[in-house]
Amino acid sequence: MKVTLNLLEGPGAGRKLYFTEPDTFLVGRSKRAHLRLGPEADRYLSRTHFILEIRSNICIITDLNSTNGTLVNDKRIHRMELFDGDLIRVGNTLIGVKIDEDDTEKVYTVLCSVCGNDVCDELNNVPEDEIKYAVYTCKKCQREEQERKQRVIKEKAKPEFTPNLKCVCCQTDLSDVADNDGCAHEFHDSLYICDGCAKKEQVHPIPYKTMGDYFVLCELGKGAMGIVFKVVHNRSRRIYAVKQIHSDAVRSEDSRRLFEREMEVQAKVVHPNLVRNIEKGQVGNVPFFVTEFLAGGDVSNLMRKVFKGPLPAALAVRITLQLLKGLSSLHSRGFIHRDLKPSNFLLSRSYDHPDCMAKISDYGLAKSYEDAGNSLYDYTQTGKFGGSLMYMPPEQITNYKFVKPPSDVYAIGVSIYYMLTGRYTVTVPKMNSGGHGADSPKRVRHPVEIILEDAPTPILQRKNDLLPQLAQVIDKAVMKEADKRYQTADEFREALKWVSKKYSF
Repeated sequence: MKVTLNLLEGPGAGRKLYFTEPDTFLVGRSKRAHLRLGPEADRYLSRTHFILEIRSNICIITDLNSTNGTLVNDKRIHRMELFDGDLIRVGNTLIGVKIDEDDTEKVYTVLCSVCGNDVCDELNNVPEDEIKYAVYTCKKCQREEQERKQRVIKEKAKPEFTPNLKCVCCQTDLSDVADNDGCAHEFHDSLYICDGCAKKEQVHPIPYKTMGDYFVLCELGKGAMGIVFKVVHNRSRRIYAVKQIHSDAVRSEDSRRLFEREMEVQAKVVHPNLVRNIEKGQVGNVPFFVTEFLAGGDVSNLMRKVFKGPLPAALAVRITLQLLKGLSSLHSRGFIHRDLKPSNFLLSRSYDHPDCMAKISDYGLAKSYEDAGNSLYDYTQTGKFGGSLMYMPPEQITNYKFVKPPSDVYAIGVSIYYMLTGRYTVTVPKMNSGGHGADSPKRVRHPVEIILEDAPTPILQRKNDLLPQLAQVIDKAVMKEADKRYQTADEFREALKWVSKKYSF
């Protein structure tokens, strides 16, 4: 899709702006705005007036609680999809929108799903229209993977642990079926359940009794992107989690296939601190993917239900150190997560178990959601502005195409800040349920404006009994300027580990 913005009236009239690939576009008086109009040019504009999101097959405009409002075709809007011929008016500025199919010739590059190198020269026999869906591992990585499998076979001869292969409910021995896929040794913390107990444990209502080779036990939760189910694999009796994507998140066959390709690539990324992606499937035309099930739940629930507030510093640091190991592995494979937050941090067992592992889930999901033509900003809206948006660094909002590892470092930094204080790095007022802009008694600043404009509150102002050396590490991780943060997960982890060891966390 090609989007052209024509500045028809006001400051800058006559300019044309072109978008031929997914992008974000911020208009306002802020120094971070892409179209910046100072008060001397247009006094009716707010600092962050509206944001435009151009995706593969949709263009969305969102008013950012501007004082004088954003009008589309002379009607004041909050958020809507734009179409060819629409007119946007903000203050004295009138912008014409032209949307058509981008006739720019696209050249699709296939990267090795392991090392990230271009492998097009190894795919001479693949039809051109299938190149963009191809998931391929280069010959070098295939050899290395075969060598790894041989090492695993040798290691299995002398297992380092004895997995619990009994039914989690009735303790029936399931060892005769639990390893029928040869993977029992890879899932140290897996739970198993016999057929009889599974049928007793099934909780209704559920939309499906089965999903492919999986028997559905219950619904674990819903989010903006999809529904998560607890399931059991029919052959191995191993319990897994299944995330089914909302049908409206996949707008076309092309989007669905690209989404499934991303899931298949992620299944090849394996690390103890990353939730393991097992396989993909679909119900009707809606894709789902299977991951390991982690009985300890997520860190957000740990705070809310167990501690009913912030976590002890030692626990928050221990969890964060493990997450940074997983993030480092993710970055080394070419993935940027884009949606790190406590609800995406899962625990393999109860938090107080000595072998409890913290793992990152949903890696790459935010990107594949956008690649399928959806709005990440829409994904972050949960009815409250306490979702993904509060963990995003400024550059992810204004320049999301070029999000780098320091953006994920920031999100981990905000996450440990939240774990320790129960608060975000900036203060966001409660949103009015209906009114905004000039119709409200007082303008409520939009979270996007606060994230872009306000400096983070030093963590010692939120929690004054925190160790100053620990506070210093966290404050550096959440700097708004990307070049002032830790540049890698390893750098952040080393600083946190030094504090942890020196002061015996």
